[in-house]
Amino acid sequence: MGELTIGLGAFAEPAALHPKPLPQHYNLNRMASRRPGGRHRRNGEVVVKQGVFVATSVAFSGLFLQPALAQPLPPQSPPPTPKPVTVRPPTNDGFYDATLADFVRKAKADSAEASRRCDIAAMRKFIPTLWSMARDLTENQEGLDSAPLNLFRPEDLEIQMENDVGQLRRAGDALEALAIAREKECTSYGTDGDDSEEDDWSSDAEANSVSAQLFVKGLNLPDLAFLGREQSSALGPVLGLFKTDDKKAVAGFALKGVLGGLFGSAPAGEFKFDLGLEFQNYRASTSAVAPSTDLGGDRLVIPGLGVGADGNGFALDSFGGLNTVKDAVATRKFEATSGGISLGISKYDEASIIRLALVAGYESQKNHAAFQASIPGFGRDVAYDQTIDGDIWTFGVEGAVKFPVSKDIAVGGDTRLTLRQGSYDGSNALKFTGFADQMVTDERSNTGFGATAGAEIEWRATKNTSFIVRGDYTHIDSVPVWSTPGGGERAQIDFGKASSIGAGLIAKVRF
Repeated sequence: MGELTIGLGAFAEPAALHPKPLPQHYNLNRMASRRPGGRHRRNGEVVVKQGVFVATSVAFSGLFLQPALAQPLPPQSPPPTPKPVTVRPPTNDGFYDATLADFVRKAKADSAEASRRCDIAAMRKFIPTLWSMARDLTENQEGLDSAPLNLFRPEDLEIQMENDVGQLRRAGDALEALAIAREKECTSYGTDGDDSEEDDWSSDAEANSVSAQLFVKGLNLPDLAFLGREQSSALGPVLGLFKTDDKKAVAGFALKGVLGGLFGSAPAGEFKFDLGLEFQNYRASTSAVAPSTDLGGDRLVIPGLGVGADGNGFALDSFGGLNTVKDAVATRKFEATSGGISLGISKYDEASIIRLALVAGYESQKNHAAFQASIPGFGRDVAYDQTIDGDIWTFGVEGAVKFPVSKDIAVGGDTRLTLRQGSYDGSNALKFTGFADQMVTDERSNTGFGATAGAEIEWRATKNTSFIVRGDYTHIDSVPVWSTPGGGERAQIDFGKASSIGAGLIAKVRF
């Protein structure tokens, strides 16, 4: 006796293993995914083949077999009790997968830095990647749902994947919303935009800019002294009967350019290089007049230059006031033109911008001093004419800091220390009626130091233009000046100290 059974059904066949790991945390032993339409898809480690089968089952009764339908069923055991699912809390900014967390963190940081520069394209470059990663992870999750449960690892994996998918989608949506808002703000700056403080000022560390400055300085130069007097009981003359005014008001202008974008951009909190160029010119001219100077019985001393037969100079006795000096005029002119270059490194954050730089420059100086007077009692005139030209090379360091106090206002300060290596040459001439002219020339080299400290307030009128009010103090310990000691000593170039206090107005344009 026998039995013939014909059936129609479906089958699922595990295929060969194909290693292709998921993101870091999702290290599945086996992972499968399928697409609609019965097509095979290798997305994990198992490909499930689907199809239709026809199966034939034949049971025969024989000498040693019982009929199939008459065979008793085996005893049924109770179904196993399912184990509770334990879901671990997410880590790394809400992600289970640390690699995904690191990528999202970098995307947010780079987008924030691009936002400060109003670089909308750079802000959006991460968004398609985030959305694509979310889609891929969703497909992996669907593959997990469609595969036989006994092929896979713990049941909480699907929950973890669902969490990370949501995190990726929310990150992409947030960046897209920020890009849309910043695009509107950046195009409406100066009208109805609402840029934050850091958005307005952090770009200074990497901006190309040109600035022009007009300034005035109170210049304090070494004294120049002419003529002298000698009492009959004195051991020697006292020089400096007439002096040039050592305090002078000077006016000048300065130009400065900074190539902050020369070396590319840098995220906030990182260092940024720049190249600076500067040019400056200022000049001073003063005069002092003494209509009449009575020596009160003292001798009038006219120091010589230490050359020629009359190199000692001249002395005129009073003779009842005949040596009175009339119409004495002392003048002084000073001009300095300088140019320099700097290589700076900047670091900025939401609260400050700090810059350190190496500086080098060249300065050309022109000094001219003159004195003339008449001595009617003796029928003579006296005149000095002095010039000094200098070439100075400077090397030093500079530090600056800027503190934004609002989206429109920032305050700052800077300090520059320089080594000054100068070469100077000049001439000194004396004319005295009735005697041969005297003239000497001299060349000197000198190494000195200079220091400048400044403070400023900057008002940002538009996104690309600013106006700055600046004040500074400068000290130099090596300014050339003619020394004419008389008594047969040769006149020569000497060096003294100078200082200045200045104020200026600066217009700055970024591009």
